[in-house]
Amino acid sequence: MPSLRSIIEQLGGLAATHELLARGVAPRELTTAVMSGEVIRARQGWYVSAGTREDVVRAIRVGGRLASVSAAATYGLAVPHAFPLHVHVPKRDSRLRSENDSRVRLSDERDVTTVIHRGRLLRPSPESRLRVSLGDALRQVIRTEPEEEAVACLDSALHLGVIAPSAMSALIRTFPRKYHYLETRLDGKSDGYPESVTRCRLLSAGITSQSGHVPLSGGVSQHRAGQLF
Repeated sequence: MPSLRSIIEQLGGLAATHELLARGVAPRELTTAVMSGEVIRARQGWYVSAGTREDVVRAIRVGGRLASVSAAATYGLAVPHAFPLHVHVPKRDSRLRSENDSRVRLSDERDVTTVIHRGRLLRPSPESRLRVSLGDALRQVIRTEPEEEAVACLDSALHLGVIAPSAMSALIRTFPRKYHYLETRLDGKSDGYPESVTRCRLLSAGITSQSGHVPLSGGVSQHRAGQLF
């Protein structure tokens, strides 16, 4: 029989109690694994392997998966140095919990910083239980983040070669016309978050600038443009 950790990984890194029991995991074995630290009970009835990213565990604890800049960071894209946890949850799910304590309702938590995203996702990713797809992460960044931070994130996706310029244009044009100007702000030659933010601020002030670096080739090759939609 496969190990408990391998079963969880086969299920996408997150497994429900009933899924584990259906695959032959005994309740006592599951309890022992939690007590020993082999697996983590991230939320009532949901388990991940030890070593799972902390932000992933926090998102599961809330009741969803990493979204927007939180998901973008896991794809290696440029994001702010610090940002709140972004979580995508089912549209009508109201049983949300604190990212810090699953015993506390999110609605009851003081000084809440968790950003909740709802709505239909364009394309589930292979890791859809843990994070939204790359395309959905970029769409959420465009929709919710300040312009300069969104531009920095999109620049890095172009720079790393995880999305082709034509696919980026198509993605932006899925939004209402008021967002289409973003195409003119992007530069795949940008070599990092500070450069993109500075260029965006200069453009907003009416000052043009030019990146002096050559874009990288390759990058995270498994995320091709055709997989975004």
